[in-house]
Amino acid sequence: MFNVLSAGKQTKSTLEKWDFPSFDQAETGSDAGDGPVGFNEGFEQGQQEARQLLTADAERVQQLLRALTAPAELFSAEIRDELLTTAFAVAKVILQREVSQSPEDFKVLVDEAVAALPLAQGEVEIALNPEDMKLLQEALVNTGEQDEQGIIADAAVPRGSCRVKRGPSVVHGGVDGLIQQLASKHIA
Repeated sequence: MFNVLSAGKQTKSTLEKWDFPSFDQAETGSDAGDGPVGFNEGFEQGQQEARQLLTADAERVQQLLRALTAPAELFSAEIRDELLTTAFAVAKVILQREVSQSPEDFKVLVDEAVAALPLAQGEVEIALNPEDMKLLQEALVNTGEQDEQGIIADAAVPRGSCRVKRGPSVVHGGVDGLIQQLASKHIA
């Protein structure tokens, strides 16, 4: 037996008797006497609750990952298009440089544009940038062709390109046409 003192003033009336309980007599609740069966049930219940919590957490993480990857996919498409646009711009510069240094290559581009015209009556009119006109004239001299009829200088035609016309049909050829064809296939 112990005497328990309450906080505050200590008087004889504040002292109470307290009997220390015996652990042999203590009740353990509704599972008293169940032993390992109660423990196992509690353990399984705890595992099931933990699984439910982990599943809910995993779903939240999946939602966050989806939310984070959706913008990345959009950026990937935008970046891809920007890279392709840049690559085509570089290719255009390289092709224009190559064509400007090789009159024969420029003549091939013009010949392809003429061949793309539908068959119709009338003369073929080829409009070229004035600098490219000099290249084509040089290529005609180099190949032994002297027919410059229908070739006109037009500063509005970009370098490395041509506008070929026969009757109502018009074909834009040259470097710009090649780049536009490639771009239309690869850029959304």
